[in-house]
Amino acid sequence: MGTNSDLSQLALVKSHDLEWTASPVPNVWRKRLFHTGGAENGRVTSVVKYGAGSSFHLHPHPEGEEIFVLEGIFSDVRGDHKTGTLLLNPEGFEHAPVSADGCVILVRLRQYPGSRPQKVVRTDEMDWTAADHGGPGTVRSKMLLSEEGFEDTIELQLWEPGTEASLGAEKGLEAFVVKGSCESADGRGLHLPKHSWLRLPCGESVALRCTEECVLYLKRDALPLAEQADAAVAFREGSLPGQATMAAPLSAAWGRHECRRRARQQGKRGGRGGTC
Repeated sequence: MGTNSDLSQLALVKSHDLEWTASPVPNVWRKRLFHTGGAENGRVTSVVKYGAGSSFHLHPHPEGEEIFVLEGIFSDVRGDHKTGTLLLNPEGFEHAPVSADGCVILVRLRQYPGSRPQKVVRTDEMDWTAADHGGPGTVRSKMLLSEEGFEDTIELQLWEPGTEASLGAEKGLEAFVVKGSCESADGRGLHLPKHSWLRLPCGESVALRCTEECVLYLKRDALPLAEQADAAVAFREGSLPGQATMAAPLSAAWGRHECRRRARQQGKRGGRGGTC
């Protein structure tokens, strides 16, 4: 069944209402906001907490990984990543993360597929720019990912108190409240305190307002990537209906993708990937 796995439905999770659950690694806990697929190798969005001195075993990331550091310092082979850092890890990347003093991160696994760049974005070194939102209040923006050839984007938005704006995207949107809180301004009764996660289906929008300063982490137009990832897993597992007679383009596309993946992985340590 998964958790909030129906991408056609609005989903809202207030992570502070969830209990921390143990991961397979000692002193690392998680709160799953979204999950589909295998228990420890599926596609998942989680808030993950590393206890002081905790470490994760060396592992790869099939279909990629996205990390945003919410609190503390997260460390891996590339160095120490403080609060506000975005890490994008494509297929073929391996690391063994640690946290000396503990940290909290937002993690999206198997949701950065294909030939994508590896990125470290230090948002504290970026300037806020004015954003036109067509409503009362003030919105400022930091664009963290906008890549030619790919539709999905990642953006930080800072809303001043009294701001009202509409969120949505043609191909879906996810919003995570990094700081402050907001609520629906269109009578839908939604309340998003700090560390809430909201997913809107393709083409759907919601009007939100805030009475305190609010920072939102926004992922737009990524639902088609999620659907492609599900199709790829189903194809590998032979579970698609009528797979024997599937159209050649899907088979060919997956074949090219799999050949690239295997070429990158050849000679590297295998594994099932991160499990948070």
